[in-house]
Amino acid sequence: MEASYDTKEGIAKSIGSLEELAKLLTKRRYGYFWKDEELKEFFILGRYRLDKRGNIDRLTGKIPKEIFPDFPDVMTSEDLIDYIENNPGGITRDDFKYGTFKYESMVIESGLKCPSCGLVWDISNVHEALIYRNCEWISLDNFVGQTLDEVIKKLNEKHDGIYDFGPSDHGDGEVIAQPNQSLLTSIIRLSH
Repeated sequence: MEASYDTKEGIAKSIGSLEELAKLLTKRRYGYFWKDEELKEFFILGRYRLDKRGNIDRLTGKIPKEIFPDFPDVMTSEDLIDYIENNPGGITRDDFKYGTFKYESMVIESGLKCPSCGLVWDISNVHEALIYRNCEWISLDNFVGQTLDEVIKKLNEKHDGIYDFGPSDHGDGEVIAQPNQSLLTSIIRLSH
């Protein structure tokens, strides 16, 4: 029996919000990495590809939703090729074959806001976001007495990015924050 996260119907039920889409992606990754399931590739919302490993990529270059406004919300790769062959107007089978479609890794996390303007990203506008990945040193002066796991949790409550331990030796989340210490964090931000 196919898992709902690997069917057109199941995926269609999970693309109404970033929260639901994030849950879908978690299930797909779990199915691939922990259950050794072979996933199908899907194109969703005319802007994203769900790959066979549980990841999501944003299409760049020729965007089906911008060329075909009535583009279906969920399609398999085969459906997509059939659709573009039957709806001439800017995308061809060769666009897949010769790489006119480009993919960039996408971040889906509900509740994130643009750190510049405060706009909360949702399913209707997240495709406009620019993705920034960097590392920053965060002072622990405001977190004295808390574990590093608690610090990361508090930082993520700001919703201006996705914080995690950076590439350092601070990977032990049970370490207690002390005055005059800093923590190297890895941050992913979606911005305009």
